[in-house]
Amino acid sequence: HLSCGEMLREEVEANTPLGREVKEIMERGELVSSATVTALMRRRMRSFPGRRVLLDGFPRSLENARDFVELCGPPELAL
Repeated sequence: HLSCGEMLREEVEANTPLGREVKEIMERGELVSSATVTALMRRRMRSFPGRRVLLDGFPRSLENARDFVELCGPPELAL
């Protein structure tokens, strides 16, 4: 189970370069870019090679879905 919001908050808490960038975006009340969120999802999904993963809160937009298919391939199942 991967939660998009939880992953973003973890990056902020860990004070990673991405976390600092995301924190500024969220503090301005803006949405984190689709490319950033999709790249983060892809990176986390690599931690589960050969396993199915439930994505929570993602994709939130058609742009997210397109970016995901482009970077990761089509999902096995979408609810």
